[in-house]
Amino acid sequence: MEVFSVKELATYLNCSISSIRKLVRTNQIPNFRIGSKLNFNKELIDKWVYSQSMNNYGDDYKWK
Repeated sequence: MEVFSVKELATYLNCSISSIRKLVRTNQIPNFRIGSKLNFNKELIDKWVYSQSMNNYGDDYKWK
C-alpha cells in the first residue's frame, strides 16, 4: 500500500497543503491517522479523484 503525507498529497494533486487540510476538516477526502500523523492511501485517493471528476461531468460525458 502506497501512503502519502499531507505534503506529498498536495504535490500529487497539484494543490496547496491548506486545501488538503480543509478537505480533511470537512471529511471530504479519505484519510487516516497513525498517532498524530495524517496519512492518505494512494488507491483510495485515486478513486476519490475519479469520483470527483464524475461528479463534475456526470454520466453523459464521453471521453475522447
